[in-house]
Amino acid sequence: MEMKENEDLTLEQMRAQAAILKEKLAKEKLVNEDMVKKAIMKDYSLIRRHVVIEVAAAVSVIVWAFTYLPFILHTSIFFNIFTVLMMLVCMGTTIYLLGRIRSTDAYTMDMASSARRMKKLKREYDIFWKLSFIPLLVWIAWFGIEISRSVDEALLLWCMLGGVTVGAIIGIIVAFRMRSNLMNAFNDVIEHTKEE
Repeated sequence: MEMKENEDLTLEQMRAQAAILKEKLAKEKLVNEDMVKKAIMKDYSLIRRHVVIEVAAAVSVIVWAFTYLPFILHTSIFFNIFTVLMMLVCMGTTIYLLGRIRSTDAYTMDMASSARRMKKLKREYDIFWKLSFIPLLVWIAWFGIEISRSVDEALLLWCMLGGVTVGAIIGIIVAFRMRSNLMNAFNDVIEHTKEE
């Protein structure tokens, strides 16, 4: 009889310990999930900032194409239209691909959905980014031709072409750096969600 009571007491203690352990694990899971969601939210914010920077840069170029290019450099109307269209397409594509991301999505989306979304966006943005170099190279070459038509003095022409070259190099370096930060944000979300 006493042995059975001891066994019942031991079994009851084991059940109580299992319940405590289960509660601890549930709390730890909630804390870990909250930490992951905060990290994902930070990456989402970085992606949103990237959209704002790209849109601001595109708007600046559009303003430049309507003011400086035609009135100071006397570039052709076709070149100015091409510049504006190129910026509108880049801006529109960036907003379409990345503008739908909200920082609060980290709390409203389940992890698997978040990972799938990031993989898809990463793939789509990478394709867009690589394809965007085609019109950019056309634009740079065309800009060089436009400058050479509008400037008569050789020294001034070489200075302006040098400025265009330096500007293009700096712009490409900044673009690669921004792309790298964006890809890191995509990869972080995918890694945090453990959906490789």
